[in-house]
Amino acid sequence: VELSPRGATSVYVDVTGQVRIVHIRSGPVAAGQPIVELDDVEARLVEQRLAGQRDQLATRVESIRQRAHTDDQALLELSHAEEALNALEIQLARRHEEIARLTVRAPVAGVLLPAPSKPRPAAERTHLASWSGRPLDVRNAGAHLEASTLLGKVVQPGRVEAILAVPQ
Repeated sequence: VELSPRGATSVYVDVTGQVRIVHIRSGPVAAGQPIVELDDVEARLVEQRLAGQRDQLATRVESIRQRAHTDDQALLELSHAEEALNALEIQLARRHEEIARLTVRAPVAGVLLPAPSKPRPAAERTHLASWSGRPLDVRNAGAHLEASTLLGKVVQPGRVEAILAVPQ
């Protein structure tokens, strides 16, 4: 007989990143409670670069607006600059959303059960070391987690099902 949680909600990593802070490894969780915070240095650098470009373009748009009072050619230039500014704002908003998803939160209230343990890979000189054990283990601090890595399951207390295997 195997007992397993019934109606469990799986918790996965949405965006690839490095484990920075583990808030909870297992136990009771509230809906929306942070479980783990990941970090992606490259995504944050791109965000900073986009923010800098946006600020420069916003300054340029304001300058063109001042010129537009006396220069008809500036009106056409203003239209192009405003379109570019809007496109940058959209890119920056998408990057903000991606960075916000680096914090994995509990989808529902319940009890967080850790993911099954992953065996340590055999030592190979051709591959970089990967995380082993459970993704939220202390030894995996700083580990690189791919998108769709299972972190655990949130279950409702008292809701289990028994699976009985009987040979023919």
